[in-house]
Amino acid sequence: MKITLNDKEMGTRIMELRKDKGYSREKLVELVGISSKFLYEIEIRKTGFSVNTLRGISQALDISSDYILFGKSNSKSEERHHYNIISYVQNQYILY
Repeated sequence: MKITLNDKEMGTRIMELRKDKGYSREKLVELVGISSKFLYEIEIRKTGFSVNTLRGISQALDISSDYILFGKSNSKSEERHHYNIISYVQNQYILY
C-alpha cells in the first residue's frame, strides 16, 4: 500500500490549526523549538519537515499527527475525553 503525503495540505492545516488556537507564529515556534522562518516555510508549503518537528507541532497544537498528515483524526483532547467516558462507564458497571 502506497501512502502519499501532500506537503501543501499539511502546511495549510498547520497554519489553520495555529490560528484556531490563537497562537502567533512566534508562540508556536517557542513551543516547538524551531525557527520562525522554518515554520513560515512549512506553512507556505515551501519546505517539508521531520518526524520530530511533526511530533512537536502536533503536541503544541494538541492535535494528532494523523490529522496534520492526512486531514483525518480527533484532537488529543477529544480522544482523552472519549477515554475518560469509557473508563467511567467501566468503573460504574460490571460487564459480563
